[in-house]
Amino acid sequence: MQRGYFILIIGAVLLISGIVISAVWAGYFAGTIIRENAILSGVPIKPASSVNVSTQVIDTSRPVTLAINVERNNSTTGGEIPNILRETVLNPNGVIITSNEFTKQFFMSFKPAFTGKYTVTIYNLGNSNLSIDLIFQIY
Repeated sequence: MQRGYFILIIGAVLLISGIVISAVWAGYFAGTIIRENAILSGVPIKPASSVNVSTQVIDTSRPVTLAINVERNNSTTGGEIPNILRETVLNPNGVIITSNEFTKQFFMSFKPAFTGKYTVTIYNLGNSNLSIDLIFQIY
């Protein structure tokens, strides 16, 4: 066999094995992100009601981040969202870690003290329907 064909065959084998390794690694990485994070989009919340989202913390050395965005509805006037929302984060023991009120966007990060299920509850304190986008993520 000529040297050129031999080099082409080895190059093709290396290229294919690199693609396979990358695909396996990306699948594992994506699975980890999906298992450890809660991502919600366009979740409706009626007045005086709430939405709960949970995530399982298995490593207390990694911080947990919460990001919430309130989507404007068509009945809003003046470009301002009249609703006030409250977020409350509970640790696995049922103790409130944080409780904050906000109107448009909210971002917060904390270091978990215990492993287990952490729950965030978003309350609609306003008097009109709205929807939220939420990411409850472990870094």
